[in-house]
Amino acid sequence: MFINNIIKFVLSLVLMVPAMSYGANWSPIENEVSISGHIYAIKKLRSIDACKNYADKHQNAIAFTVNAKAGKCITFKNIRHSVSDKKGYTSQRKIID
Repeated sequence: MFINNIIKFVLSLVLMVPAMSYGANWSPIENEVSISGHIYAIKKLRSIDACKNYADKHQNAIAFTVNAKAGKCITFKNIRHSVSDKKGYTSQRKIID
């Protein structure tokens, strides 16, 4: 019984390590801002949290823009520039050390 508990504990730690390594630092959320650059992926995600979680899981994604009207999460490999005053767009960038 004791051995089973130890095995379960060790397995739970092993499963949690990848989740902890994905947590990137992010800049503040930019409302009404759209990022332009080399697109990494486009997903059908409407929420900022879902899009941020998707970008966190992919090391090559360094920023994202959520288009709330279209229901799209656009992740970027690099950034050319950002455009202000874009209604319905929200963006955020990873802080690269």
